Amino acid sequence: MVFEMLTMCIKPMSFLNLLRRTIHTTMNTTWKFATIFQIYFLVSVLCTDLKKENPFRMSKVNAVWHKGQKVLKEKRLSDLYADLQVQDRREVDLKLRKTEGVDNEGLFEAQVRKEMAVILDRYGLTRHFPGENYSGSPGYQPNENGSLPLNIRDNRLKDLLNKAQIEGFSDAEMSLLHEEMHHHQEKMDEYEQLRAEYEQLEGKIDNSVENIDDQTDTYARMSDVKKEMKAKHKEVQESLKTTEDRVKNPGVHEIFQDPRVYHLWALAQKAEMDENELSSIKTELEHFERRIKKAEYMSGKVRSLEEKLQSGQDVNPADQASWREKADFQNRKVEKYHNDLKLRIQRKFDEL
Repeated sequence: MVFEMLTMCIKPMSFLNLLRRTIHTTMNTTWKFATIFQIYFLVSVLCTDLKKENPFRMSKVNAVWHKGQKVLKEKRLSDLYADLQVQDRREVDLKLRKTEGVDNEGLFEAQVRKEMAVILDRYGLTRHFPGENYSGSPGYQPNENGSLPLNIRDNRLKDLLNKAQIEGFSDAEMSLLHEEMHHHQEKMDEYEQLRAEYEQLEGKIDNSVENIDDQTDTYARMSDVKKEMKAKHKEVQESLKTTEDRVKNPGVHEIFQDPRVYHLWALAQKAEMDENELSSIKTELEHFERRIKKAEYMSGKVRSLEEKLQSGQDVNPADQASWREKADFQNRKVEKYHNDLKLRIQRKFDEL
């Protein structure tokens, strides 16, 4: 029966009709509703995995996901997926409200469109949707504290930001990068102000012999400004190098390194868990990542023994079989733990 349900992933009404018929003939009324919900939830999650090309219900959200898969990498792609999980629900809600005629003034629609615009900006995808009228875009906002969007004027910073947006940077990394770029831009502005003052002082200089004594203060100020410019220029260069190093070495400050674990963490952060729930999930994910490393070590040991055998070296068959058994066992545990965590986090999304 479950297999037949899975074949109906793209036909939810057919699936529900089949489920109702089966439950009606096999179970009393008390448990019918609960069982329908439990089985539907399980199969819907499995269906999502089977339909990875279109994991979301709304076509516009899937379009953003498809583009993100082409231009983003690893952790940044996981962050996008988590944001789109929430956005997909908002888009579905908007569609229902339009159908029921409860958003006549269009206020909710404007809010949903603004939220999509924020996502497109955050991941550098806005330019890929020129035909969409996502108005009210506030620019990239890595923080939720109401800080103003970054106004980058230095082309070198723009290049670094674009690279970071497609290189797999998480929201935490982008937030830190945003802060560093803000400080760098401030240093650049201070340097430009000093240069403008120096040029203004130069314009006041009268090179005639009779006026030299009257311009002592101007020459003294020009000397001071020149020293300040030199020191500020050094600060600007050091600041730029720090920012470049951060973009060239992404992931150094990330909590999780394994893509599977980070993907779950990105989803958990968007599932509106309270502080205790999120802390608990984080602890479990840390344990999960340790399990993954253990399984990878054992799998590596198996590969090493196989390579030795293929190169003609002596390998104890019992040792090889033992390591293969251990590796298979650990990999099964990792897969089971991964599926359990994924289902638990998905349930939190369903509660939103």
